[in-house]
Amino acid sequence: MWYRRLLIVLASILAALFDVTISSWLPGSFGAIRVALPLVIVLAAFSSLERALTAAVVGGMIMDLFLPSFGAIMVRYVLIAFIIRGLAQTYVTNRSVIGSLALGIIGVITDRLLLLLAVAVRGLMPLPFIPEAHPPLFAEFFWIMIVMVLTFVLLAAFTRRFMPLVTNRR
Repeated sequence: MWYRRLLIVLASILAALFDVTISSWLPGSFGAIRVALPLVIVLAAFSSLERALTAAVVGGMIMDLFLPSFGAIMVRYVLIAFIIRGLAQTYVTNRSVIGSLALGIIGVITDRLLLLLAVAVRGLMPLPFIPEAHPPLFAEFFWIMIVMVLTFVLLAAFTRRFMPLVTNRR
């Protein structure tokens, strides 16, 4: 099982590096193509909380090193992982395409709300703070919907995870 943790750590590092370097250079709405937040949301929705928290902590720490956010990104991603995992286990238990879309959109909305809260809290302190640049909200919604649908379809196609418990065979 250690190789799965190592794979998640490496994927989180690469996703965070993509977000702080290449994604910030993309013009206009293409800046919504981020990988770290969808990775955390997908792991929280379809995998275990431990894997989602690993991705959130590692990816958040890498992004916090490059952006002057003083740990705000890591805390946001950890909270998003807890919220999405809790919703996936209690309310969105049917594991449908609509359920995965709802979890993705809730993850983006939660990220934006926590970012606004972090900017408000940092605005009260005299330390220098440069907020993260975020693309338009609808572009981010569109990107997370693409990621969640593709993830759901690939998981449904290559695993038996979302098969009905009772089949209708004669």
